[in-house]
Amino acid sequence: MSKLQDEQTNISHFSDVLTRVDFPNFYFVVGVVNGNYYMQIECNDKCNVTDADIRWKSRKWNLSIHMTDGEIVQTAFKAVLTALEHEAREKFTYRDVAVFDSHYDIEKLVELRKRPDSIKGRN
Repeated sequence: MSKLQDEQTNISHFSDVLTRVDFPNFYFVVGVVNGNYYMQIECNDKCNVTDADIRWKSRKWNLSIHMTDGEIVQTAFKAVLTALEHEAREKFTYRDVAVFDSHYDIEKLVELRKRPDSIKGRN
């Protein structure tokens, strides 16, 4: 069997398992980049900032040809939980600001954390 045939067979297997997984408005997509398989959630939704219709994609979750079907399903479940947490971080606000948003610039967070007045503890 050629490498391309192997890839197609593996993608077909992952996709077949994931067709039996269901979560409202979430679609499970399988892909491969440089021989590395992944699963990704896609969802038609409203942007939490602009309220525009968008199709967002989750982070990519690695899949291995050695995974059992149960491990593939568990990875899909973890992907759903993580996507829901991501949405909650965008929608949860304090003083009208999404203070736990996942889209902050990490370097700006580092600079904030370096400031001695950035941490407030209990007395």
